[in-house]
Amino acid sequence: MKCTNCGFQQDEGKFCGKCGGDLLPVSEVHSTEEVAASKEMNVNNNQPPVTPAASQPNATNDSLERVKETSRAYGGFFVNYLKHPSQVFTRKSSELTNALISIGLAVLLTILTYNVLISNAFGDYSYGPSFVSVFFNTLIGMAILLAIIITLLFLINKMFGTDGTYTDIVSIFGAHMTPVIIVSAAAFLLAILKSNMFATMLMMIVLMLIIFVIPLYLISSLLTRRSKGIDPLYGYVLYIVSTFITLSIVMVILADSALGNMVDILDDFMYYM
Repeated sequence: MKCTNCGFQQDEGKFCGKCGGDLLPVSEVHSTEEVAASKEMNVNNNQPPVTPAASQPNATNDSLERVKETSRAYGGFFVNYLKHPSQVFTRKSSELTNALISIGLAVLLTILTYNVLISNAFGDYSYGPSFVSVFFNTLIGMAILLAIIITLLFLINKMFGTDGTYTDIVSIFGAHMTPVIIVSAAAFLLAILKSNMFATMLMMIVLMLIIFVIPLYLISSLLTRRSKGIDPLYGYVLYIVSTFITLSIVMVILADSALGNMVDILDDFMYYM
């Protein structure tokens, strides 16, 4: 089977495991290309285009098949990069879709765990923050955090390392999210079981992986692959300093906002008391 969009070949399935495009037998792909060429020639000669007879598949079944193919492709991606995460340095943007899924899963599990921990902390009291407010506030915070980290990785790599695109950096970062997904999933389960202390410890590990461990590993790997005349050590140090300054500014802003929310919650608590 051959993808009509990117040309990738695989043994079976209706949709491409790389880009999600439609799959056809290789012979039909060639036939389709010939028909397209015939259409173009007919248009140029002011003749009616020749269209092949084709059946219209059910849209719902196609959507389900596409979801199955994407899930199957992501499962292979997850296992492969859990074992050999460094392979993404050679594939880069070709793994963008699966990398974005990994980033989304890591963010979702982190948000849900944080929400459950807050719910456990307030118990049955009605003055606690709502699920929607916690969800969207945490989502915005995570989005800002990831945007800062990926952008700094891209800029430092652009100045001192390889000529990778922003898409390449997103793919590389996403492929290294597999341990984050595993740890955050374990934290989520512990939070549901009300093992708050261990869940909180795992969430701290998740944040350490996202903010420090994985980015520092990535920037060191990127800079040592090809340096632009400046020793990679200085790029490494620059990344640490710029990350610290940027995140400090963001944390001050978020802490100020959180302090205001906490004051409101305490006011509500005193009212109920």
